[in-house]
Amino acid sequence: MQQVDLYPFMAQHFRASGAQVACQFQYDPRSLAGLNREWPQHWLNLWHTPEKMVSFMIGAEVFRRQPRGKRFDLPPDDQVFGPAAVSFHRNTALLATDDVYMRTGSVSWNPLSNPSSPQHVVSVGDSPYFHYEGSGVVDLHLGPDTAELRIYPDVERLETSPTGHASTDMVGSPDHPLTVLHEREHPFSLLLPKWADAAVERQENGHWIAVPGRGASFRVKPGNYRLHRSAANARRSRE
Repeated sequence: MQQVDLYPFMAQHFRASGAQVACQFQYDPRSLAGLNREWPQHWLNLWHTPEKMVSFMIGAEVFRRQPRGKRFDLPPDDQVFGPAAVSFHRNTALLATDDVYMRTGSVSWNPLSNPSSPQHVVSVGDSPYFHYEGSGVVDLHLGPDTAELRIYPDVERLETSPTGHASTDMVGSPDHPLTVLHEREHPFSLLLPKWADAAVERQENGHWIAVPGRGASFRVKPGNYRLHRSAANARRSRE
């Protein structure tokens, strides 16, 4: 229920064994995910279990990028296989390729080389590319002059199951959910110098509205954003 490091490891194992397809057994719909009433042992949802969801995304990348039959030495704890790494005692997973960076949470451990110009960054909490204090997923796509940013709600978790079930079989009810989403606002800072002066917009009711601040410092709440670099800054960056 709490381990977020297993999906990349399982993807590596399946791929090394020659598997061509690997499917998640069950995914919780957002309307029910806070209760975990489906198959409790397979609790997975982008909004309500963000760390596990990013781990699942890393596992998908491992499965796609690792050749069938390729094997790696697997020490008992910290493991690095190709572009991914997992640490069991830190309960974390990472992915770093030339174009993609993903990690399940804000941890200092990083045995991989961070890409200098990623096109896609996914993280829960801080990453080497942005500072964010929320507990939901941050999904950032970076183009040459425009970036798209999706912020997911904060997640509040109950520490124990109200039904008294063991932690491996936690289920909730409408009166006692296991997780609750919050539409909180947080500071957000892109840590990429060429995006420091980018203008920011937020999507509201189908329209794009200017947001105070610039790429280096602005405030976000759950929703969709886009950033635009000025023509002068974009030209200087390319030069």
